[in-house]
Amino acid sequence: MPQRAARSVKLVFFIGGVTFAELSALRWWAKQEEGLDLIIATTKIINGDTLLDSLVDRIEGATHPALAPVPLTPPPPAAAPPSQPPTRTASRDQMPRTSSQSKR
Repeated sequence: MPQRAARSVKLVFFIGGVTFAELSALRWWAKQEEGLDLIIATTKIINGDTLLDSLVDRIEGATHPALAPVPLTPPPPAAAPPSQPPTRTASRDQMPRTSSQSKR
């Protein structure tokens, strides 16, 4: 009767969630090792949407002012500055002469 090779069983448990990339890496590792069986358990499978949702939930429930959500309504318009008459730029001929220029 042929001898059976000893098999190893590993339990990998993710608390808080696991990404598809992490699951893929574990499956690849299990294929590389002969005689290795993996049991993968997790509390949640995380993708990009669920990760962002959990971050938004944390920010919305935050009590620290730096983590408070930013209001999405625009601020009220600022008061218009007082109107001033337009300024004119004088040409060289319109500029007053200084005493050094008038002696010529």
